[in-house]
Amino acid sequence: GVIQRCTAVKYHYTSSSLPRNLPINITNTIRQDEWHALHLRRMTAGFIGMAVSIILFGWIIGVLGCCKQQELMQYVAGLLFLMGGTCCIISLCTCVAGINFELSRYPRYVYGLPEDISHGYGWSMFCAWGGLGLTLLAGFLCTLAPSLNTSRASVQKPRQENGAV
Repeated sequence: GVIQRCTAVKYHYTSSSLPRNLPINITNTIRQDEWHALHLRRMTAGFIGMAVSIILFGWIIGVLGCCKQQELMQYVAGLLFLMGGTCCIISLCTCVAGINFELSRYPRYVYGLPEDISHGYGWSMFCAWGGLGLTLLAGFLCTLAPSLNTSRASVQKPRQENGAV
């Protein structure tokens, strides 16, 4: 029969679990790379948190603006969605950069994938980019909604010209 091969891939090493037979310069490189990877993970988490909070606040403002028919609130909700979408873009980019950084670390025999295994992002990344697109679409539509609303007739004030009333 065919025996399936299983290889454990370890992506995170602490100082106590580093292989003992590595030279000191490689050990220092691994520690420095751990520091950089930690900052990429923190940036990703920070921007995801900002995006979620901004988008939730945009939802609240947008619902209140639709209920009260206030165009300014709808416009502000659209701008909040666009800001949240910007934070989503940054968090997705730092997430992908973190994954690529982890997979390209040195030494390759410690951190790299075996030659016959490749990596991909799958449906989760597709859904993340799709959600980003929907957030940006909502931002554009909420921003445009006040200018497209023609239900109210605009009443113009008489204009003063040359001091005449």
